[in-house]
Amino acid sequence: MARKARLSTHQRHVHLLHESLENRYLMTADLSNGDFSEGLTDWIVQATETAQVEVVNVGDPGILLTPTDTGTAEIIQQVSVTPGTAYRLSFTLNSSSDSYAYAGVRGHAGKWSELSTGENTAGRYSLEFETSSDVSEVTIFAQAYRQQTAPVSIDDIQLTLANSPPVSPEPEPPQETPVEPPQESPIEPPLSPPAPIASDSLLTNGDFESALSGWSNISSAGGKAETIPGGGGSVLRLTPSADGTAALLQQVAVDPSTSYRLSFSLTSAGGSYGYAGVRGHAGKWSEISVGDNVSGRQTLDFVTDANVSEVTVFLQAYRQQTAPIVIDDIRLEASNGTPAPEPVNPPPTDTTPPDVSPPDISPPDTTPPEDLPPRVDGNLVRNADFSLGDLSGWQSSGPAGAATLSDGVLKLAATQENTVRVEQMITGLRPETRYSFTVKLRSLEGAWASFGVDSGTQYAKTNSAAGDAWQEKRFTFYTAADSTQVRLFLESYMGQPGPVFFDDVKIVEGKLTPVTPPDEGWFTLPKPRALVNAGEEMLLNNKFEDGLTGWVRDHAEIANNVVTLIPTSDESARLVQDIPFALPPDTTYSLEAVVRGGGPGATLSVAGRDGLTASLQIEEGASRRVVLPFTTSSGYETVRVMLEQYKASPGILTIESVSLLAQGNEWIDTPNPIPTPTTEVLFDDFSGPLDPERWLIVDKAWGGDNGGLVPENVELADGKLLLRANGDDYTGDVVGHGDRSTRVGAGIATRDYYASGRYEVRARVPQVLGAASAFWTFHYIEYGPNDEGFWEEPSKIRNSEIDWEFPTALQTGSDDDPISYDFARVNSWGGKLGGEGAHHPGRVEIINDGEYHTYTIDWHAGGDGEVPRVIWLIDGEEVYRHEGNEFGQDNIPYRASRFWLGIWFPAAGFKERVDGETVSRVGWAGDPNFDQATLEIDWVRVTPFNEVNDRYEPETWPNGFYATPDEYPGV
Repeated sequence: MARKARLSTHQRHVHLLHESLENRYLMTADLSNGDFSEGLTDWIVQATETAQVEVVNVGDPGILLTPTDTGTAEIIQQVSVTPGTAYRLSFTLNSSSDSYAYAGVRGHAGKWSELSTGENTAGRYSLEFETSSDVSEVTIFAQAYRQQTAPVSIDDIQLTLANSPPVSPEPEPPQETPVEPPQESPIEPPLSPPAPIASDSLLTNGDFESALSGWSNISSAGGKAETIPGGGGSVLRLTPSADGTAALLQQVAVDPSTSYRLSFSLTSAGGSYGYAGVRGHAGKWSEISVGDNVSGRQTLDFVTDANVSEVTVFLQAYRQQTAPIVIDDIRLEASNGTPAPEPVNPPPTDTTPPDVSPPDISPPDTTPPEDLPPRVDGNLVRNADFSLGDLSGWQSSGPAGAATLSDGVLKLAATQENTVRVEQMITGLRPETRYSFTVKLRSLEGAWASFGVDSGTQYAKTNSAAGDAWQEKRFTFYTAADSTQVRLFLESYMGQPGPVFFDDVKIVEGKLTPVTPPDEGWFTLPKPRALVNAGEEMLLNNKFEDGLTGWVRDHAEIANNVVTLIPTSDESARLVQDIPFALPPDTTYSLEAVVRGGGPGATLSVAGRDGLTASLQIEEGASRRVVLPFTTSSGYETVRVMLEQYKASPGILTIESVSLLAQGNEWIDTPNPIPTPTTEVLFDDFSGPLDPERWLIVDKAWGGDNGGLVPENVELADGKLLLRANGDDYTGDVVGHGDRSTRVGAGIATRDYYASGRYEVRARVPQVLGAASAFWTFHYIEYGPNDEGFWEEPSKIRNSEIDWEFPTALQTGSDDDPISYDFARVNSWGGKLGGEGAHHPGRVEIINDGEYHTYTIDWHAGGDGEVPRVIWLIDGEEVYRHEGNEFGQDNIPYRASRFWLGIWFPAAGFKERVDGETVSRVGWAGDPNFDQATLEIDWVRVTPFNEVNDRYEPETWPNGFYATPDEYPGV
């Protein structure tokens, strides 16, 4: 295999051997507000899903990053730098938890390059890097990666020249920044329940007199479950947060084909909804629940199926609420099938906990006042523009005076201890119907304006945004099967540094009219190019008929389809374009241009990442064609074309056209970026060479502190595909991304895209912790504001993915939940739900004997009455199933995807529960304390189903993450 220099973390890039496009940047870095004394000014928050970023002021301002199981908390800042210069990035990590945090730099050695440093221990960290000769801007980032839940603080981020004295040569570990928990709202004691039936409850500790014994606490992202005094003993208090659900569960043995009754006492003084329910009574994925936001006793009857001997009872207060609820005296007992009695709600007894005052919160009145103006323009929100001068139609909660109106704009000003929210029940809706939401908002001092729709939706939709300027945010939602109303809320969460503002709220049935773009238009990502044939033009817009589209330029002017390069005394004038196709080995090309003018300092050149360079001096003269011949090396070359008039040179170069024709055998990862349906079955038993027409070899990094996947770790031997993984004990010669030789894996992916179908892999999974063996479908879209999809979901990302992944913990919340090859992850991501974290996180117990097994994914996109679903099988036997919905949205993918096989290193931190203790791990697959492991693939088969819901859409980034043919095994 030919081995090439790896210049970036994710993608091959041209390494120019000439002067940078920009020479006007300062020799010192220009990072702003690294001490966060101005809040989040100059920083861009890129928190995903429910992760949070906020500024805390405990003695000294700092940034608090709070990740979640599915969301990464991150801030970034673009910084101007000097090409070819060494820099030092340093920061202080204040860790009051075991969460890992990192800071780093992206783009220093090409668009996809990345370096980072960090840990889960307090101290000052630094890294040094050198910018490439063509880099004049980098991105500095600080992040706490997903699959952690504890907050971590970062402060004093500095970017200096590497030869500058360090900020703290021998820094003392900083004092940990305490993270103040949200102030708990006092709550009235629960209502006395009616006398329970004489029969014994099957639940352990249903009265919570033994704290949480017998229950598994699965609260997430700030949600809290605890016992407090009340009701003559102890009661359960569930306190959700904006991002976290407070929840408990308990497994209970039951008899098959038997009637049961679940009952409990619920107290809700602040309007939050509380629920109890049962899972698994009618099959593995069945679930029913009962609850409300009104105090009283709740009862639920159900019957177990004939093959059911165990169910899961759960209690929860769902996220996006902030007031606590109380549950007590929960009972599960056999019943005779008679209807449950009407709830009895006697006056509450005086069991208020000591020194606790009732909150000054009233349950919201959801009935709009009679004197509100009629709805107009189909808008279902009352007093939507706040033009009435008051909050008619809305209910507010939070400190007095925190929600105010001025000039028809709503202002919410949270305090450090209290969230402020306004909400409205939107009534008169139709079940199973699509609606659209829009709001205009802005904020000051980096505060986050939060908003959402829940309580009656098929899926709750929430989002948040920050920024001084007014901006419009939109998303769509569906009502649930039996819902005629939903709850709309606008919110500023506690601890925000400044106020937030809302105006022009709207909910309509169906779609909204398209958003009007700004006068200057929106930035549009370039469309992926299709592979050209021999004799066809490889340069985009080579005659400038579309202005300067496709070209990067400096001091270039265009008129009448002619470009003129006019340098200054300090800066060169250039016109540059990267060729997206890799040029084949040992092939001669002619780069041609029609030019006039020129003279000293005028050149036509081509440069490649592996050393190819050729240039031609353009002499002064009238319009004529100039030709630069060049020949590629023994490997595939990715090149850049440039015309230049050097700085301070006397000439002016005028360009009428540029041409570089394909010779045949050029390469691009995705020859046709728009996938097409196929009925052809893909089968490969790897008895011959790995075919580049069918398979791509992955050359990419993701998932935290690792070296990614590289072609050097892919082998073929004895009719098997061997994918190597180099652990922390590896000392060999293979070097991965970020110049790492450890935590480097391998993978391949189909070159074609496949939609619904049966995906089978016969494989032997290595039994080593720390490396994840996986088989998965994958398709990625990143919408821009010019795309309709950008406005339909809170996130611009559409990540379609179905996974088999080994090993894992089951993540049930139990005290003993080890990472093991007895368990697997069976995830389904994306579908019609937006975002990178909108997924079904399945966990399942599997065969673990170290032998070959056939792992199957049956992917049904559905349509024409067939329910979308994914079924996971081992050796032909179903082990897990996830079903979607016949209407609205779900997270069953429907976009044609590539099928990936690989072994990689999850390395973003993980908390493993072992014998009641929490142990910090490198990632969710464990610690990679090994030298080398091998995932062995015997054969692969993909059988298309071609179902009605299948869609064939191009990926945003289909190219650049894979090897060229000369890097394949045996070449």
